[in-house]
Amino acid sequence: MNFDSTSVSQEYVFVYGTLRKLGSNAWRMDGATFLAAATTKGHLYRVDWYPAAIFDNSANSIIVGELYSLHLGQLQALDTFEGTEYRRIKISVTTTQEVYAWAWEYIEPIENLKTIISGDWLTER
Repeated sequence: MNFDSTSVSQEYVFVYGTLRKLGSNAWRMDGATFLAAATTKGHLYRVDWYPAAIFDNSANSIIVGELYSLHLGQLQALDTFEGTEYRRIKISVTTTQEVYAWAWEYIEPIENLKTIISGDWLTER
């Protein structure tokens, strides 16, 4: 699958928690186009009923998620949903190729959070 990262009408997003197809907030992705299962390097934690990701290209662990294409308006709506615990950053994700996508990284302290060793929120929830 070839992803065109130069298109201005679409944005790519990587989701790893409740926004995934089987997640409790998957409905918020209505109107987005699912492109592929994807992974990225980093660490995943359980906050409560939702996860937190810290992206780290030098990590030996991966975070499992999904890659979507959506329009800017939906991206802004997701920013509002994610709230102040997260910041949206551009990261490298892997499908059948490397793609740069937006993702929401947790910015609160992680010291007391449980690590999700598998990197897959849907198997740990």
